[in-house]
Amino acid sequence: MKALIFKTLLTVCSGILLLASCDKMEDTYKQYLDDGEIIYTGKADSLRALPGNKRIGLTWLIVSDPKIVKTVVYWNAKRDSVVVPVHKTAEVDTLNVVIPDLEEGVYTFEVYTFDAEGNSSIKTEVIGEVFGDTYQHSLYNREVKQAAWINLPAQTDPPAAAFTGVQIDWFGAAGQAVFVEIAYTNQAGEQIVLRDFPVQVGNRPPQFRETSRLPDYLRETSFSYRTAFKPDSAAMDTFYTDFDVFEPEFPPELSDNLALNKSLFKSSDISAGRVANAIDGDYATFWQTSSADRGDLNVWMTVDLGELQSFNAIKAFWNRVDPIAKYDIWYSDDNENWEIAFTKDEGFSTEEEAEFPTVTARYVQLNMDLKSTINVTTFEFEVYNSD
Repeated sequence: MKALIFKTLLTVCSGILLLASCDKMEDTYKQYLDDGEIIYTGKADSLRALPGNKRIGLTWLIVSDPKIVKTVVYWNAKRDSVVVPVHKTAEVDTLNVVIPDLEEGVYTFEVYTFDAEGNSSIKTEVIGEVFGDTYQHSLYNREVKQAAWINLPAQTDPPAAAFTGVQIDWFGAAGQAVFVEIAYTNQAGEQIVLRDFPVQVGNRPPQFRETSRLPDYLRETSFSYRTAFKPDSAAMDTFYTDFDVFEPEFPPELSDNLALNKSLFKSSDISAGRVANAIDGDYATFWQTSSADRGDLNVWMTVDLGELQSFNAIKAFWNRVDPIAKYDIWYSDDNENWEIAFTKDEGFSTEEEAEFPTVTARYVQLNMDLKSTINVTTFEFEVYNSD
């Protein structure tokens, strides 16, 4: 009996405590319901910050909620703000805003959407960085190793077109560089601007080429160049270094080539590769000797300069040099009595250049001894006086 009375009292007390707790909970939530139900608009989605030069761009999506009429962006702890009107469509809408005139630094941006009744969304937040003079002053132009005039004949293995112009050899570029802008004057006197971008080879990250070529270049002129940077791949602005000016190295002009279009003698040639092609100034044409001529492993060509000329340098452009055992430069006044001006028996280049003490003669001969009967194609043979 006593146990039954105890259980009854316990049940009554529990009920009283439960009612008291419910009253307390109602008092707690009543303060939020006095003004009615809280309504939230759809929040900004996929918020991104795009770094800029003393400015920043923000972009976001309004996915749903046709009631949204504006978005407000706050920064500097809500001391600064901008209102972006929203004209909601049935699609996903993209909103963009550019905030100008900002000091360089890192900012936190808070974005809220609002309907016509003033109801707002929950906060969407993004951190963005603004760049300016400090970043600009940290940039350095890419450095030139050397720049020089080149004449390259056409190449078959690997295939490559003939090229005449200036080639720039570079040192490496900084990590945030996005391109190098080069300005030069072409043969017609026009200003040409090229942009050299990083290139991707295989699975490696894109890298700048070690060389740049400037075709149709006007000799004896300089070129200018600057490097462009982006502090971030998403940056909306590009930063540039100042222009630097560079003077390329120029060899004697082609018109100074004493052998150009002169008369010739040869050990042999073939219809597809006449010996005259070797002194026509065209690096796409060539001289090729006959296979019968190569039987004694010696081939030659003689240029008649037309009159006595002083010279001290030659250039020879070949398709390959592995069959060459030795080459000599001979000279003569009468095409019968010869003296040697220069000889070389190792370390050949397909773009061979040789200098020697100045000699005076009417005839000059390129004489090649071969290791085998494999053909050596000669694109050009040039004779110069550099004094």
